[in-house]
Amino acid sequence: MDKKTPHAEKFSLYDAFLEPYESNASIVDLLPIDMLPLIHEHWYSFPPMKGIWHIILGLAIILLGIVSLSGNGVVLYLMASVRSLRTPANLLVMNLALSDFCMLAFMMPTMAPNCFGETWVLGPLMCEVYGMFGSLFGCGSVWSMVMITLDRYNVIVKGMSAKPLTRLKSVGLVIFVWVWSVGWTIAPFYGWSRYVPEGSMTGCTVDYLSRDLISLSYLISYTIAVYVIPLGVMIYCYTFIVVEVAAHEKKLREQAKKMNISSLRANQDSHKASAEFKLAKPSASLGAGETHREFKSRFFQRHIVRNNRGCYMLTGNESLLSYERYENQENETPSQSPFLSSCDIHSLFDY
Repeated sequence: MDKKTPHAEKFSLYDAFLEPYESNASIVDLLPIDMLPLIHEHWYSFPPMKGIWHIILGLAIILLGIVSLSGNGVVLYLMASVRSLRTPANLLVMNLALSDFCMLAFMMPTMAPNCFGETWVLGPLMCEVYGMFGSLFGCGSVWSMVMITLDRYNVIVKGMSAKPLTRLKSVGLVIFVWVWSVGWTIAPFYGWSRYVPEGSMTGCTVDYLSRDLISLSYLISYTIAVYVIPLGVMIYCYTFIVVEVAAHEKKLREQAKKMNISSLRANQDSHKASAEFKLAKPSASLGAGETHREFKSRFFQRHIVRNNRGCYMLTGNESLLSYERYENQENETPSQSPFLSSCDIHSLFDY
């Protein structure tokens, strides 16, 4: 009677894709005993993933961590080392980069060992700390994007009627972002909900499965404060930004028809425009103490285009371009700008 020689079962990646889960086991079985009080009964019915998927997940986290740390690290280095980049608006961008950098700087070295260990191996306290920092930096990133959106709305939609973003105001917004984020994410440490393992048991987050009043009230409040309000603000702002862009595009097309050229966009058809137009930058004297006009000039670049049909003023505000035509009016020629002696620019700063 022939006997079959026992041999080790060969690993097949194809089989891992067809059957990604282990059989006759629960995802909770591998957890240390001290973690069991944090586990919701919902997770006991799920089988654990096969080891290959934990390895892939761990490698993916490491790769994402390297990319995020490198990219956001470069942004932080440039804005910290280049003086011209340290503007009030860029301070908000820098805060966003800092939040994203810290997110992966903490999450990657914490989650990767759990992935390779195939369950949470760092204990209950570290689970709470992990969940808190993940929520903190996520909230910080979301509200940083809200502040950037409000600044873009202020500049593009309100234009010169808006108050400028000063360095002090920018710092105040950054402080608000972190105070607001810490306030919401530290609450579970004091009994308003809690941080628990979830999914493959290699990460921790807010308890979103419990249906008691404390857990539900925190979940609803946190969702509104950290996601619903920011989403509503960004949708509102970008809706008006898009409308403003569309209005300017319409004005560009109408003005191009009046000027008998194909486009008024900067650097477009420059080889044709150079034969018909001459560009120059007027150096209008603003006078002492005219800080409001100085503020306007920081956001707008103006050129005067002259041809045989009159004078045309180009004003640029970031991605928006607006062109207005000024007919020759000798009675209103400003004395401050000799180059424009034949053009009416009495409303040069009225945008």
